[in-house]
Amino acid sequence: MSGLIPHRISLVAILFLISSAAYAYAGWDCRNDHALGVSTGTGDRWNVHVVHEPGNGALMVWQDRRGGVLDKLYTQRLDATGTALWQPGGIPLSASAGYQYYPAVLDDGAGGAYVVWQDNRTGIDYDIYAQHVSLDGQMAWGAAGIPVCTASGHQYNPRLISDGLGGIIVVWQDRRSGNFTIYGQHLDAGGNSLWPTNGSGLSTGGANQVDPSIAPDGNGGAIVSWTDYRDSANAPDIYAQHILSNGAVAWSTSGVVVGAGPRSQANSQVISDGSFGAIVSWDDQRSSGIDHVYAQRLDENGNALWASNGISICFSGGFQLNHHVVDDGNGGFVAVWQDNRSGSDYDIYAQRVDFSGNLLWSNGGAVVCSAQGYQINPSIDRENNSVLVAWQDKRDSLDYDIYAQRLYFAGPPLWPQNGRLVYRSAGDQIMPNAVGDGAEGMIVAWADLQNATGYANIFAQRVGSNGQIGGGCFRTLTQNDFSAASVPLRSRIHPSEPTGGNVRDTLFHRSAFPGGLPIGFVRKDSLKKYGWEMFSSTSGVRKALPQTGPSRGFDSIGTRKFLGALTNPILTKYNNALVGNLLALKLDLAASDLGILQPGFGDLLYNNPNNPADIFNMRSVRSIAPFLDSSLTYWRNDSGANYGQFDSTLQAIVGAYSGPIDTLSAKPLQLNATLALFSFPFLIPNPHPGSGPIAPTPIIPIDRADARGSIQIQNYPNPFNPTTTISFLLPAESEVSLRVYNVLGQEVAVLFDRALLSTGRQSARFDASTLASGVYFYNLTVDPVQPGSQTGVFVKKMLLMK
Repeated sequence: MSGLIPHRISLVAILFLISSAAYAYAGWDCRNDHALGVSTGTGDRWNVHVVHEPGNGALMVWQDRRGGVLDKLYTQRLDATGTALWQPGGIPLSASAGYQYYPAVLDDGAGGAYVVWQDNRTGIDYDIYAQHVSLDGQMAWGAAGIPVCTASGHQYNPRLISDGLGGIIVVWQDRRSGNFTIYGQHLDAGGNSLWPTNGSGLSTGGANQVDPSIAPDGNGGAIVSWTDYRDSANAPDIYAQHILSNGAVAWSTSGVVVGAGPRSQANSQVISDGSFGAIVSWDDQRSSGIDHVYAQRLDENGNALWASNGISICFSGGFQLNHHVVDDGNGGFVAVWQDNRSGSDYDIYAQRVDFSGNLLWSNGGAVVCSAQGYQINPSIDRENNSVLVAWQDKRDSLDYDIYAQRLYFAGPPLWPQNGRLVYRSAGDQIMPNAVGDGAEGMIVAWADLQNATGYANIFAQRVGSNGQIGGGCFRTLTQNDFSAASVPLRSRIHPSEPTGGNVRDTLFHRSAFPGGLPIGFVRKDSLKKYGWEMFSSTSGVRKALPQTGPSRGFDSIGTRKFLGALTNPILTKYNNALVGNLLALKLDLAASDLGILQPGFGDLLYNNPNNPADIFNMRSVRSIAPFLDSSLTYWRNDSGANYGQFDSTLQAIVGAYSGPIDTLSAKPLQLNATLALFSFPFLIPNPHPGSGPIAPTPIIPIDRADARGSIQIQNYPNPFNPTTTISFLLPAESEVSLRVYNVLGQEVAVLFDRALLSTGRQSARFDASTLASGVYFYNLTVDPVQPGSQTGVFVKKMLLMK
């Protein structure tokens, strides 16, 4: 088994300087032939369920036969880096005899989860049990879990939802009276039953009622659907019931029919519609015995709001099987299924349906994957305005691999056509279960048969919103790297590895900074007020690094004020750690843009998990550079700037993916990556990456509203579509510039450019007709004509919603 253990890149200690906390090495990798072994060893492990946890991690529950032939339930919690937070291999959910089968899992919103399952610890029949595992891996409801229903006869297929008050509502199929019927129970946060012992019946319809599905009703109760055989032993229908928070049924005592007709209607799923009703979907054979996916919306009184017996969500030939649904956040839903319309194998298709039952993608559904070979067992989750789909795929070999895709509600798939390969290895990888990672990427787990003994183990991988495994691999170079002397590189086979000095020299040789490399906000119109630095050559940069002096703004050079451009300063002339690290960041950005280092570094987002109020949170790495340029130059107008904090952030970013130089190519110079993006919790993929190189003179002033003087600025309306008016009050005649930037720091509009404006209220209309929806920043720069009046830079945020 040693040869099958997933590869991990070791770090002795990575110091995240912002929090002074050392992070363990990451479990995620950035290669599709490596994955994280969540639980490996002898005995099958399978049927894994995954739920999202705070901090971009996940909690997993699976069936496990490590102790012999009896299935037991185990669980493990992973953080954002893929580090297991509980004991290796997972911890048991229930210390009891007997089989523990078919869990259903719900996150508790606090890093733990509720789990329900069918359990035969009595040795007579199956009952329903539940457990609450807490953030630290403790079993809150006793070592063996608590009984939900121990009535006579079998109880199967439990499902659960949150009651919104720290408890859960559980439903299951129950054979205490001969036929299977649907029962439910309400447990409070302490695990106490709030409805009658062994549950409340949801239907008096007779005959078998099986495979329940449950969704919250928005008022502390639930809406439940199931497959119902009351009218035919061979052609079941779909029924539903509304159960209130007190356990009483709100609709007919026998439930309401949702989908009925010739042949079979089965495999129902129900989700909330956001208006106290629900949407029910199911597999339907009304058309010549071929399965198609149908859906119906019910209001809170059980009335059908779409066509009688539901609407078809896909008009195409072939079978549509094994469908799964998620709500779209707007009262509709997205479904995914395996589809054999090609006649030769199964592909993956998806459809979005709105609140009124309209199909929003093509009538045949959107293609998720139509590669050769079988694609089956899709899993789906939603984050914001996109859905994440994972499936098992047999396109390239005799074995199944794991693939994934991300689809926006509007527009084509975001990752490669026919999906991103998540993991490939010898043996089958099957039954994937995926959940959003909280950053528009996914964490997917599966049962893996790569073990030569034939046992299935549990493996997992994280895919970034950028579609890269592990978020992609990156390299960064630090101040010390860029201060090194370069070495001769005369051929692809060279006697020594290059240094950071070679990268620095290459950047200038390839004209990455045609006007020079600026540090600070270049203000040639205000030479008597502001200062900046300009590096015109690679030797100038080398002589200025590494800087270790106190982090501060451009306040002074020795005993005199810092005014105008300081060209190619040496360390004895000026020494400021913040400036040195900003130089390293800009060089890293340029090297990434030119392909010397891995592309996309500037698009990564910074996010400090230890400080939700961090001013840099959710900024792209690229946009941090111009922010700090402005903070250095405009230090007089930003007394709240914490330059030490700024420097710590830069040190963390430029040092994150540093390491020994490893060359992919000498001519052209390209360096290998060191670590996967998800090795650290403070850098994450950007779900909306930009493009293009870093501007040689970046301009985006400090993103803080100014409350220190009488200058006032605002826009109305906000949010807006597509126009808004930006107004501001000037206390004195001033020279004014008003510019608009996107989240990447790219200028998208100039409304005033050094315009001389009089005292009083001024305004400008901003038309964003040609721009995409999203967040924008408007920047007002004020230079008064007469000395003594307020000067400064003011930035506010606005939201364009189309």
